[in-house]
Amino acid sequence: MTDIAGSSDRGKRGPLHWLSLLALAANAVALVTVAYWLFRARAVFLAANPDWGPVTVSRAISDPTVGPHFAFWVTLSGALLAFGVFFNAGFYAWTARRLPAPRRALLAIWLATPPAIIALQAVSGVGMHYLSAFRFPDHHAEHMAGSYMFFVAQALVVMGGTVLSQAILRDPGSLRWLEDLGVIQERLVRLRRNFGIFCISLTVFYVFLFKAKNVDLNPLNEEIYIAYTNVELALILCFLIFLGLFQSDLLALRRAQRRS
Repeated sequence: MTDIAGSSDRGKRGPLHWLSLLALAANAVALVTVAYWLFRARAVFLAANPDWGPVTVSRAISDPTVGPHFAFWVTLSGALLAFGVFFNAGFYAWTARRLPAPRRALLAIWLATPPAIIALQAVSGVGMHYLSAFRFPDHHAEHMAGSYMFFVAQALVVMGGTVLSQAILRDPGSLRWLEDLGVIQERLVRLRRNFGIFCISLTVFYVFLFKAKNVDLNPLNEEIYIAYTNVELALILCFLIFLGLFQSDLLALRRAQRRS
């Protein structure tokens, strides 16, 4: 019999085995690559411009020695994340249809949220390409459009993942069923829900700083800009960490496959 882990017979590897392996690899490569180039871009720019002080990612990648490399790797990572998130979110939608007795209202969230997350992650990937391929000073409008696409779409991905995690926690019967199968762990679902709330709060603070940095608030303008550049980096890293937390489901799925 085929179970939720995707194995049809003991010792045989079903399609979910290979898809989960590819998704794990794609997500891992993308998350590490983006984090690496965020720090590298800032480091290279500040090494070449030691008097500049705090710098945004947008300003850092305007350096021609790092910008094209950043664009290639970030665009590639955006595509990899789109695939990895497609599998992560798709697994939830596929699983929801197999729950034995889900609560009706929460089942709607289980089914509606994953497609939205998949679409938003694709938009985020397009934004990652635009913001990295079109850089200051020659492509300000295109770069800012890409930045808005990335930040808005990725924040909504986090919101969707947080809502989905809360829906799982509010359906204890389905949660226990999935835990018994070994494909979800309550403590990790709760961790994702709580970290998602933190990410959303940090996003609101980032938007506040984004607006405040353009307002004359002397003598606080310099401190606001420094906070803005640091929160920007922290927020992007939090987005990456949030996506990374969902990899535990893929690891649990693979363990379930080996047991089945």
